[in-house]
Amino acid sequence: MRGVLFEGGLLKIINLKCMEKICKKCGAGFEITEEENKFREKLSPVVGGKKYVLPEPEECESCRRQKRLTFRNERNMVMTKCAMTGKNTLSVYPLSAPFPIYSPEAWYGDAWDPLSYGQEFDFSRPFFEQYYELQSKVPHISNIIVRTENCDFCNTVGECKNCYLLYGSIDCEDCQYGNPFNSKNCIDSLVIRDCQFCYECMDCSNLYECFFCQDCGNSRNLWFCFDVGQNSSDCFLCVGLKHKSYCIFNKQYSKEEYEKKVAELKKKSYPELLKMLDDFKKTVPVRNVIGVNNENVSGDAVINSKNCREVFYSSGCEDGVYGVQVFKTNNFLDSDYGEESSFMYENMGFYKDNGAYFSHWCWDANNIFYCSMCGNNVSDCFGCVSLLHKKYCILNKQYTKEEYEKIFPKIIEHMEKGGEWGKYFLMNCSPFAYNKSMAQDYFPLTKAEIEKAGLKFEEETTSVKNVENIILAKDLPEIENAGDEILTSAIKCEISGRLFKLTPLELAFYRKYKLKLPVCHFEERCKRRLAARNGFKLFDRKCDKCGANTKTTYAPEYKGKVYCEECYLKEVY
Repeated sequence: MRGVLFEGGLLKIINLKCMEKICKKCGAGFEITEEENKFREKLSPVVGGKKYVLPEPEECESCRRQKRLTFRNERNMVMTKCAMTGKNTLSVYPLSAPFPIYSPEAWYGDAWDPLSYGQEFDFSRPFFEQYYELQSKVPHISNIIVRTENCDFCNTVGECKNCYLLYGSIDCEDCQYGNPFNSKNCIDSLVIRDCQFCYECMDCSNLYECFFCQDCGNSRNLWFCFDVGQNSSDCFLCVGLKHKSYCIFNKQYSKEEYEKKVAELKKKSYPELLKMLDDFKKTVPVRNVIGVNNENVSGDAVINSKNCREVFYSSGCEDGVYGVQVFKTNNFLDSDYGEESSFMYENMGFYKDNGAYFSHWCWDANNIFYCSMCGNNVSDCFGCVSLLHKKYCILNKQYTKEEYEKIFPKIIEHMEKGGEWGKYFLMNCSPFAYNKSMAQDYFPLTKAEIEKAGLKFEEETTSVKNVENIILAKDLPEIENAGDEILTSAIKCEISGRLFKLTPLELAFYRKYKLKLPVCHFEERCKRRLAARNGFKLFDRKCDKCGANTKTTYAPEYKGKVYCEECYLKEVY
């Protein structure tokens, strides 16, 4: 068993004995080491000079993540009216939501006071019951946008400009559809960083004019490539190359030969080319895990990190256990989708927080517990919703510092007696239907399974306005024949049947790079990218070269060649 150990304040991965537990939700066995509990103790909060030790979890890490993901809806948005101003606003919440929905302008404004919804803590009732009552009446921001310009049709984005249908993005400009970071002029992406003029790329960094690439970096003009990088350029359908140019299927060509063959390959449909890449990938050795410049790290797709265990698609992290898409964050456990934070425990969606526990969608916050949508220098709050610039609040009621520190231990004791302390929010407390949350992306359930579990299910709806006619995907013109009139038409998705429209910026991008027009709704394109990723689980597997035991996210049934790091580096370099 690989566990974690603190030595000189650092988290280290070592071989350890562990304690077996049975998940109370799924019944699967999972392990907790003594050293992991030491880490949990280190993260335990201190209030009024007293430490409140976090208890061991009763559910496995997968079930804990599934629960957190039910509280995150990034992409499913509807048009509604702001309950304060009556103006149209895009909302991540369903029209049937029990609470008022305010546009970002109204929610951030001074015309309402979230403390007016405050309620006294009732020690005769469970905390989660009281929290759900508060959540059901406090106004919610329709879509979270922080310090943005012309990004009204985005969600959970900050410091972005001129973007459309981005979700979970920071510092981007002129980007559409996806969640890039620190990028410009990119369309249809999944966790790309420092990229420009890229299309349909995922888990990439420092790319320029690249298309349909995965796990690539520091390169330009790549098409349909996997794990290609380190100053490569002009490669097509390649896997695992470094410092290469003018290659197709990893074979070297002259510039003239390359351009001639690529021109022929581009006549094929994108699904055909993606299938060719997938087939070729199985013939070329791949690394057991993707990782660059790491020390003491287990997981996959992690770069520039240190002392992390089972962390995925993350970078710049230190001292963390169980995290997905965590960036520039230290001292975290069971926390996903966040950036530039520290001392995080059981969080979903965070930005520049320091000390956040069992919370979601909070930013610029310190020492908060069981809070949602709280930010802008909120600190020392418990069970609060939609607070900004507040301190010492419980269930949105204001207290003095002395009162807060006196009530806090009583609440913890009350929650311990009721078996609530140390657990995340109940799944049926989520304001989102299960199938509209990100839990459906990674833990898909049928409508019958969702309803049997007592969770909400929402039927698909399509609403596209100002449409002059509908174009079937099979009838789409070639890009050179697509006039501006196509912007007033709706395209019918060839997979889901949902209607979608093109934007002017998007059409200009396709024209510039002579790309085929999309035949699928952007939601289906996102699903394809998510499906191309390996999961958040490490499997035991022997290196197909040397036979050494290794950990990998490639499932046992994967038919390709998986090499350990040492063998892979020998093969590539």
